[in-house]
This record gives sequence, C-alpha cells and structure tokens, in this order.
Amino acid sequence: MDGVCDICKKPRKRTISRNRKNKQLVCHYCYVKFFHKRLCCKCGKTKSAAKRLPDGSYLCIKCGGYHGSGKNGTCSICNKTKPVRKNLTDGLFRCYQCHCKKFRSAVCVKCGRYRVIAKLTEDGPTCGICYKKTLIGKCVSCKKKKVIHAKKRCGACYHRLLRKQKNYA
Repeated sequence: MDGVCDICKKPRKRTISRNRKNKQLVCHYCYVKFFHKRLCCKCGKTKSAAKRLPDGSYLCIKCGGYHGSGKNGTCSICNKTKPVRKNLTDGLFRCYQCHCKKFRSAVCVKCGRYRVIAKLTEDGPTCGICYKKTLIGKCVSCKKKKVIHAKKRCGACYHRLLRKQKNYA
C-alpha cells in the first residue's frame, strides 16, 4: 500500500500497513521501531524482536545472533562468547563485528588501492569499481556497451524483458 507514514511523515512506496489499534498508516521502519518490541527471553530486555522461537518466546537482535543465527560460540578473533558464524573462506568462527572489520576493506588485487571490498574473486579481494568493470559487456538487445545485468542484457533491457514476460503470462 502506498502513502505517507503517520508517524515519521515520510512518503513510502512499499511496506505501509494500517495499525490495528489506532488505524494509522505505518511504514516498515516505524513498525519495527515502535510496535514490534517484545520481551527477549534470553536477556530480559524489551527490544525489537529478531527471532520467534518454537515455544512462542522471542529473541532480540543481539541474543538472536546476527542474521538470525542463535548459536553462541567463541569468536576466533576477539575471543569473546557471542553469536558467531563459520566463515566460508577460512573456516574460522567469527562474530559479526570481527567479520565486518576483517572483510570490509582490503587492498584490491586489480587496482592496488585500499578500498571497500565488493567481491572476493579467484584472484583475491576486488573493490566495487574494479568489479563493475569486469561486468561490462555488449547488451544483446540494445547493442550498447554497458554493465551486464542478467541474460546477457543491461539492466534496462533485462527489466523491459521481464515486464514483457509478465504481461504475456
């Protein structure tokens, strides 16, 4: 539903729902911030709920783990007991903060600059600018040299194709 959120007064194109209690239009951001607070069964604080357990209780974002993982363990970098995930590149368990510190920035193998890493390629870490250059090719629809989105088409031609397919379906 489109409209203006009655709480933050910002126009939102998506995710606006009508609050059942007072019939307000509420965007997703305000809903999570003001209405989706639950008592965390682990820490006992009332916070935004990240995960609902099978018994009906809730976990907050901190106790529920980053990206919804509820497994606590010892981080291999900071040695603190926190929600951790196994890293696919080296197999070590890291907490969210240490994962971001390690993989957020590095020296790009293409340009040699210390930048935010967009992709870990076979050659090594690649920044967003260099990675985008590898995606440039000739679009099969408009024949222009652009960043290839999907099915050998640029973003505009690919979305045009999807709209056509949706209209015929």
